[in-house]
Amino acid sequence: MDRGRLADIRVGVQDECAGGGSGYLIGRRLVLTARHVVIEEATGTWWPRLEVWLRHPAGAVRRVSAEPMWASAMLDAALIELCEDAAGQPPVRWGCFLGDVPERYTGLAFPGFVDFESGRGVEQLGGTIPPLAVGSNGGYVLDQDAAPRDAVAAGSAWGGASGAAVFCRGLLVGVVAQDERRFPGDRLYGVRADALLTDEDFRDLVVRDTGMPPVVEAVELRDSRGRRDLFEPPRGKDRPGTPGSLLAPGVEAVEFHGRRDMLGTLAGWLREDATFSVGLVTGEGGQGKTRLARRFVDDSRAAGWIAGFLTRPAGAGSGRGAGTAEALASYVAVVRAASKPVLIVADYAEANAEDLAVLAGLFEDPPVARVRLLLLARSSGAWWHRFTETWPELARAWTLAPLNASGEARRAAYSAAVEAFGEWLASLPQSPVPGADLEKWRSLALRLKNEPPPLDDARLGNALSLQVAALTDLLALGTGEPRPPLGEPDELALIRHELGYLRSLAGRRNLMVRGVLSARLDDDTRLMEAHQALDRVVAGLILTGSGDEGHCRALAGLAFAGSASAADDDGRGSGGTDLRDEIVDWLAALYPPDHSEVVVGRLQPDRLAELLLGEILCKQTGLLQRVGALVEDLVVAHRALFTLVRTAGHPRYADVGDQTRELIVARPDPFAIVAPPLAAVLPDAPQLRDGLFELGLTDPDTYESTAHAIVDGLPPRFGERGTGQRHLQPLPHRSSPGPHSLTPRPLPPRPRPLSVQPGCLAHGAGATRGSAALRTGGGADPAGTGRGRPRPPQRGARRLPDQPGNHALDLGTPGGGAAPRPGGGAHLPEAGRDPPRPPPPRTGRLPGQPGVLSGRAGTFGGGAVH
Repeated sequence: MDRGRLADIRVGVQDECAGGGSGYLIGRRLVLTARHVVIEEATGTWWPRLEVWLRHPAGAVRRVSAEPMWASAMLDAALIELCEDAAGQPPVRWGCFLGDVPERYTGLAFPGFVDFESGRGVEQLGGTIPPLAVGSNGGYVLDQDAAPRDAVAAGSAWGGASGAAVFCRGLLVGVVAQDERRFPGDRLYGVRADALLTDEDFRDLVVRDTGMPPVVEAVELRDSRGRRDLFEPPRGKDRPGTPGSLLAPGVEAVEFHGRRDMLGTLAGWLREDATFSVGLVTGEGGQGKTRLARRFVDDSRAAGWIAGFLTRPAGAGSGRGAGTAEALASYVAVVRAASKPVLIVADYAEANAEDLAVLAGLFEDPPVARVRLLLLARSSGAWWHRFTETWPELARAWTLAPLNASGEARRAAYSAAVEAFGEWLASLPQSPVPGADLEKWRSLALRLKNEPPPLDDARLGNALSLQVAALTDLLALGTGEPRPPLGEPDELALIRHELGYLRSLAGRRNLMVRGVLSARLDDDTRLMEAHQALDRVVAGLILTGSGDEGHCRALAGLAFAGSASAADDDGRGSGGTDLRDEIVDWLAALYPPDHSEVVVGRLQPDRLAELLLGEILCKQTGLLQRVGALVEDLVVAHRALFTLVRTAGHPRYADVGDQTRELIVARPDPFAIVAPPLAAVLPDAPQLRDGLFELGLTDPDTYESTAHAIVDGLPPRFGERGTGQRHLQPLPHRSSPGPHSLTPRPLPPRPRPLSVQPGCLAHGAGATRGSAALRTGGGADPAGTGRGRPRPPQRGARRLPDQPGNHALDLGTPGGGAAPRPGGGAHLPEAGRDPPRPPPPRTGRLPGQPGVLSGRAGTFGGGAVH
C-alpha cells in the first residue's frame, strides 16, 4: 500500500460538490473506486464532474480532473482515469486467498467521521478478513478493529469510505463498498479483486494503463516477514539496455511461436486426475525452455490456476537469504491445503535442488486441489532418474526438440527475428550504429528478409542460435562489417558487438577520459586499459549477480584496483569524487534492475553471459581471484561456481575450469563449502572435484574443516547413511590416485571453527517426514546421534545457501511416508472459483440491510466533503 496513491474522490456539478468517496491509483492514470461513488443514484449516470485529490493529506496533495472509464452495477466498482500521468511506481499487485485462515488487512479511507475543522483526516483501516465468509454481492467480509459506534444511530458510520482499497501482505484484495448496519459499525463488505479481473473490459483497461496483464496472486504465498515469497512477482517485459539483452527471455523481443504441441501436452498434464505431479522439461541452452514456461504460466493463470516461477535466491546484500527454507516449508503446508490449483515452475532445477528438497513436503499427503511442480533443466541427471525410480507415478518428462528443424520453418523464424530486432534496436539507450533511426533499422531488416544468408547449419535449429544469427547479421549490415567467417560461431561476433556497445556507452558517459579509468597519455594504451577495467566489472556482475548499492559499488571497485587510473584503489578521483558511482550508473543503464531491491539487473541470456565471462577471464589473468575475494555470501558463491562450470563447458573457454579449481583452493571459505553438493548434481564439473582434491593435498586441516562445515549442516538421514563423508573425504583419493593421494580417514571430533552456522541446511519443523527422500532438512534425531539437535548459532555465523547435492536428492524409500496415489484427494474445477453473485434488487432498503457508503455534499474547493 502506497499512501502516495491514495485518492480522495469528489463528484458533483460545476463548482458544487455533491459527495465523494475513497479510491486508489492502480497504475499511471486509473483510479479504482466504488461505482456508487461516481454514479448518481437518481439517474444512474456518471456525475458530470469528477475530481481526485491525490496522495495522503500529510504530503503534497495534487488535484487532478478525471474522466469516467468503466463501471459495474453487479460488482459495485468503477474505474476513472486521471487527465494526466500520476504514478512512477510499478502497477498494483492483485491478491486472493487459498485457504481458510483469517488474514489481517489494511487500507486508507476518508469516512465522514474524520472530517475536522482543521482539514480532512484519514482513517487507516485495519482488521481481519475471514476468507470463507461470503458477504454482500459475493464479496469479502471485513471485520474492522475500530469503528465509531456512537455514529451508528445517525446513519452509516462509514460514509465516504466506499472505494477504499483493501490490502493483505501488499496485495490489493478488494474494494470497500458497503457497511453492515446490523453490526455496531465494525463490519464492512468489499468487492473481491479476483472478481474484478474476470471482467474483460476491466482487464483491457488495466493492460492499457500499466503495460502488463493483471495477475491474481495468493496472499498466503507472500511472506510478510522480509523473507522470500514462493513466486517471483509478476512483471511486464524486461527493459533491454544492450543489443545482446534483446535475446533475454524476459524481453520477449521476438514473438513466441511454435511449441503448440508442447503447450497442449503440458495443459493435458494439468488436467490429469493425480492431485500432485512433477514434470521435467529438458533441452540444451537456448532451446526456449524459459520462454515456453512463461507462456505456460500465462495460459495456466487464464485457466484459473495460481501459477508462477519459484523465487530465485535474493540479490547480494538484499538481506533476504536467511529463513528461505523455513518460508518455503510454510508455503508447502499452504499449497497442500489450498482451495485452488497451484502450478510451481522451478528454473535451473539442477542448481536449486535444495529448494526442491523442501517442496518435496508436497509428497507427504495428497493436496486438496491439484498441484503441479514443473522443473526446467538442460539435462536430467542422476537426481531425476532416482526420483523416477522412487515415484514413477508422479513423474513426467519431456525433451524440447529443435524448434526450427525444417528449412521453411527456419527461414520464417529468421525473418520474424530480423524484423523484431529492427524495431527494438532503435529503442536502446544508444543506437549500435551512430545515426541509425527506426526507419534505418527497418530498411536493413527488410534487406535481410528479402536476401537471407544460408540457414542450413544444423546449429540453427536451436531457437537462440537462430536469433543470435539474425541479430548478428542485422548489426553487421548496419555497421558495414562482414559476416563471421565460415565455421566461426555467430556468438563470437555478437560478443564483439556487445563489448563494443558497452564501451561506446561508457565513452558517452566520459568514462574513457584520461584520469578516470586510466591515466596513460597514449590514446591506444589508455583505451585498452579502460576497456579492461570495464570488462572486470562486467565479469564481476556475471559471477555474483545483481545486488544492492553496496554490492554494486564493490563490483565497480574492480575497475580501479591495481589499475593505472588517477583514482585510488577505492575509486576516488583527485577531487574526492567517488567514481564507483559513475560505474554503477553505467551498469544500471546497460542492465536495468527488474525490481526495487537491486540497483543493477542481471546480464541475460545465460549463454551470452557465459561467453562474455569466458572471453574476459581468459584474457585477464588473476581476475577470478579478485572477484572471488569479494564473495562472502554462500548463496553468491554457489551462483558463481554454477556459472563458472557452465562457462568452462564451452570448448573455447576450457581454461576457466583450471581457474575455478584454483579459486576453490585459494578461497575455501566460501567456495569449497558450496562445491561438493554442487559437484554432486552437475555431471560435467571435474574442476570442482579437482579443486577439493588439491585443497586436501595442500591444506588438509582446512579441507577437514570444510568437510565438517558441510556434514554438520546435513540432516540425520544423510549422516546415518554415511553419504557425507563418502563423497567428501575420499575425493582426493578418487580424483588423483598416486603417491601423493590422501588416505581417507575419519573426520576429527572438532575442527577449528568456521563462520558457518551448524545445521544451516536443516529446514526445521517445517519439513515433513515423508519428504525425507528429497529433503535436506531435519531437526529430529531418530538414531540418537546428536547430530540433529539444534544448537545456538555462532557469532558471525552465516547460513548455507539453498544449494543442491546428492544428499538433497536422496531418493531412497521415504521413512514411513506413503507416496500419494494418482487420483487421491479432491480437486477443484478448472477455474477454481465461483462466479460472483448477482446484486440484490435496488428497489428500496429493508431495515438492517447493508448500507452503501456514500460521502456527504460540500464544495470542490473545501478541505472536507460534507
